[in-house]
Amino acid sequence: MSRTERGTRSATIDELAAMAAVVGLDLVVRLYPGPDPVRDHAHVRLLARLQAELPGLKWLTEVPLPVPGDQRAIDAVVHLGSRRVGFELETRLVDAQSLVRRLMLKQRDAGIARMIVVLADTRANRAALAAGGETLRPAFPLARHQVIASLRAGRVPDANGIVLV
Repeated sequence: MSRTERGTRSATIDELAAMAAVVGLDLVVRLYPGPDPVRDHAHVRLLARLQAELPGLKWLTEVPLPVPGDQRAIDAVVHLGSRRVGFELETRLVDAQSLVRRLMLKQRDAGIARMIVVLADTRANRAALAAGGETLRPAFPLARHQVIASLRAGRVPDANGIVLV
């Protein structure tokens, strides 16, 4: 059991169930469909739509955070002078609180001046924004037109924002 906990040995489902039973737990396993061959094809299309609205900007994608051993990355980054604007692409907004926590930590750890949430413009995302707006607005106060206008003018937006594309 200790080797399995340390990750030096794999365990079968039966072994995991037995280990869980010893400490009074039930093992619950879920199955999910595997990823598409091109895992991020929806993100790629979303970024392409945003880039089409902001021609002339130089985009870096999948920018790793400068923390040794940290596997996180920012989906896209644009340099405007000496400051950087990060873009996180979300095809479906499901948990506003989790999104705010995750992106605020990425912004802090990457030293990004501004973070822009880019959401697919779908009915589900518009409904999620309407329902979770009070959770998102304090961290991402700028609306789409303010963010786009700043970036088209070559300026860093005045605050973080949300853009539906």
